[in-house]
Amino acid sequence: MIRNKKITTSIFIALLLFFSCVKEEIYDTAHPDKGQITLVTDWSKKGEGIAAPESYTAQIGDYAVVLKGDHSALPHLFTPETYRMLVYNPAEKISVKDETATVETTTNGYMESLPGWFFSHAGEVTVEKDRDYTFTATMQQQVRELNLWIEPTGGTVNKVGSVTAELSGGAQQLNLRDGTLRVEKNISLTFAKQPDGKYKATARLLGFVSAMPKLTVKIAFAGGSPSEITQDYDLGNQLKTFNVEKNKPFSLGAQLMEMPTAAGFIITLTDWKTVKEGNGIAD
Repeated sequence: MIRNKKITTSIFIALLLFFSCVKEEIYDTAHPDKGQITLVTDWSKKGEGIAAPESYTAQIGDYAVVLKGDHSALPHLFTPETYRMLVYNPAEKISVKDETATVETTTNGYMESLPGWFFSHAGEVTVEKDRDYTFTATMQQQVRELNLWIEPTGGTVNKVGSVTAELSGGAQQLNLRDGTLRVEKNISLTFAKQPDGKYKATARLLGFVSAMPKLTVKIAFAGGSPSEITQDYDLGNQLKTFNVEKNKPFSLGAQLMEMPTAAGFIITLTDWKTVKEGNGIAD
């Protein structure tokens, strides 16, 4: 009887030791083998007066989803690893493929001069299992506004019939991962007369590929007199900083004036200078 009691006690102690070694693993989330991501989009770097896009695409690895709002829990769980992340919005006349944004061309071969406002963010995210993450994507404005102003002066004020121009060196493509600008294209511009009598043309560009963009301006005059003039300008110096601070509009202006010559007068445009945004007046 004593012997049986000793055996029973030994078994009890053995079982107690066994179960004391078996511990239930405690997890921090409901997805112990994967990680979850909440994406926050920061639009603070967009230009003044530009609205944040209503929707945007988030690509993390091979996973892509369209989101709205600036705070979204992604409806997907991620296996632990480091992923390439790309966030961008849909924009009129701009397409995105293989991490490259491309501006459309017109039927006559020019690059579209007024694509929609386009923003992007590129980075990497590292995910561990059993973790919830919040990542912030600071959205960078990738399209910059360029305004060209022409101010008729003196006897030219009421003589202008139409003003058109062609601008070379614009970038049709932007690599969203490293910011490289590619594929040089020309754009066609038409100037519109403003209430104050100046003429203005506006374009939106990803940037310039060429270090020496060229502007060709054609001015026709009412009644065909004087004859149409065409003038070429190298704008490399004026536009050398255009590819940075894309959230700020960039403006250049020139004056149309009569210049005396030995044979009388000619009408010409002055050189282009940086002007104050909004009024086309030289600094």
